[in-house]
Amino acid sequence: MTSKNQADRRRRNASSPLLPRYNKGSGARQIGLAIAATLGWFLALASFQGWLDFRKLLNAESQWFRDDVVFVNKEVKLTDSVGMTSSRINSSLLDEIRSLRGVEVAEPILRNHFPASVEIGGGVVPKLVSEIFLEALPGTLFSPDTDGWNWTPGDSLVPVLVPRQFLNLYNFGYAPGKGLPAVSEGVAQRVRFALIAYPARGGPPVSFIASIAGFSDQIESILVPSSFLSWANDRFGREGSGQHDRIAVALSNPDSAEFYTFLKENRLLGSRGTREMARIRMILDLSLAVLGFAGALILCLVLLLSLTEVESLIADHRDRIRKLYFLGHPPGSLLKILVSLRIFSAALPAMVGLGLLWICRLPLEKFLAETGLLLRARPDGLTMTLWITLLLILNLCLIARIRARLIRLYR
Repeated sequence: MTSKNQADRRRRNASSPLLPRYNKGSGARQIGLAIAATLGWFLALASFQGWLDFRKLLNAESQWFRDDVVFVNKEVKLTDSVGMTSSRINSSLLDEIRSLRGVEVAEPILRNHFPASVEIGGGVVPKLVSEIFLEALPGTLFSPDTDGWNWTPGDSLVPVLVPRQFLNLYNFGYAPGKGLPAVSEGVAQRVRFALIAYPARGGPPVSFIASIAGFSDQIESILVPSSFLSWANDRFGREGSGQHDRIAVALSNPDSAEFYTFLKENRLLGSRGTREMARIRMILDLSLAVLGFAGALILCLVLLLSLTEVESLIADHRDRIRKLYFLGHPPGSLLKILVSLRIFSAALPAMVGLGLLWICRLPLEKFLAETGLLLRARPDGLTMTLWITLLLILNLCLIARIRARLIRLYR
């Protein structure tokens, strides 16, 4: 009789769940939590991935120079044209700029004090000869990871940095008129050409072999290493006047109101791209931070609600849990059931949120490809690392709370 009662009891326990649904609204609440968690995952991951994408696009556009560099020159007026005043920056004005708060570097842009020209082509390719002017920037204004921008006396090759607009003028202006094919940036960087210096004090011209190290939208003239231009000015040029046509300034805050007020008061003009990019970056960073905070806040609220639900479930069925313990169900079996359910309910919204991010980036990838910008729809490795880390943290919090609550109940 006793064995029959025990068998009936085991059949009843096996046919009924250990922890039944404890109120009628549980299903609707679970769906609401899943939707909220999916939204939280999507916002958090999309804001972080957007921040990474924006940084990559900025690095692609400013791969040569620091992103806080402003090029400054004097505003040219009619009195400058007739020789009554000068549009050049003297040493005292340069010292004033250096003394401004937030100015990290302020150096004159070195230019050639001797005639120079370039000669490209020859043979089957039509020869292109043009007089040019050269400029050089101090190495402190270049990006820290800029390679291949060094020159010492005796080197056989002079690297030059060319405005991208020069290549566009060739491809869409000069080449079609001569029946020549267009040239890509990669092909242009493999071409060697002659850089010719004409001594200002007289003497035969000196030719150097030059190659294009890269193209940039941030410059308006051909740049060479400062070591080469200083050496060439000493050897071929005339003595400078001590005044400067343009200077390059690196700012701790590219949107400094004090700096731009000083420029306006002293009839100076600064390149607008740096300041505008700083403002765009600030607005985008703020917007993405708000979206990321909103996503993280939603995830935290979902976690708190899930923990509260677990607390309520265990509290409402504590007598049943104790009876199950005395009937042969150890704490580990209940913990395993609760943890498996909670991990599934936490991982599913995370996977859906990641999938939504991937899907939403597909049309963005296609749109940017048409504008010439490369963006992959697949989230970056850092985004995947963030996703895995957050998922582990949420699940560990749930597991730890469920375990602690059950152990406290059994005690």
